[in-house]
Amino acid sequence: RERGLIASQGNPLGIKGGGESGTTAALGAFFNAVSDALASLGIEEVPMPATSAKLWELIRQAQAERDSDSDDAATWSQAATS
Repeated sequence: RERGLIASQGNPLGIKGGGESGTTAALGAFFNAVSDALASLGIEEVPMPATSAKLWELIRQAQAERDSDSDDAATWSQAATS
């Protein structure tokens, strides 16, 4: 049996994709790294697409909630000692 080149009919260049399968794990690795990095702030879910603006907003919200919780704890502590 003879083998030959068969151009793809799916694009004007006639080329076929084949090198993208190695990049599929990169997305999972990225989100695992982001989740691990944000876990200490109490962030449990990162929405897709995880743009830098969305990540920064998640961080700011988590910090604001943590500061608010600290203020509430201080208020309760002061009230209990009064």
